[in-house]
Amino acid sequence: MNVKKENNYNLTFIAIGFYLSLQIFSDIGSLKIIKLFGYSIDGGTFLYPFTFTIRDLIHRLSNKKTSQIVIIQSGFLNLFMALFFYIIGILPSDLEIGPIPEKEMKEVI
Repeated sequence: MNVKKENNYNLTFIAIGFYLSLQIFSDIGSLKIIKLFGYSIDGGTFLYPFTFTIRDLIHRLSNKKTSQIVIIQSGFLNLFMALFFYIIGILPSDLEIGPIPEKEMKEVI
């Protein structure tokens, strides 16, 4: 394999990892509604637009089929994340560490 093609593969893998990370981070950021310049927006708004650019980069570095696979993979990751958060949410807390006041819990999220 020549160096140019190997660099192309490396860039593709980096772009895929970056795309999936941005997708997950923007979904998590969307859990919090923030006030910015008098408007209420979800926190994921800042990262989500970059996913389109990275997805286009993946398409240019590889092909349409790879882009489609990455998008589907992202969808499965989002479903897994939602299921994971749901399961964690319904599991009982460890009360031996002490109660967590509602105010502090809201600050975490």
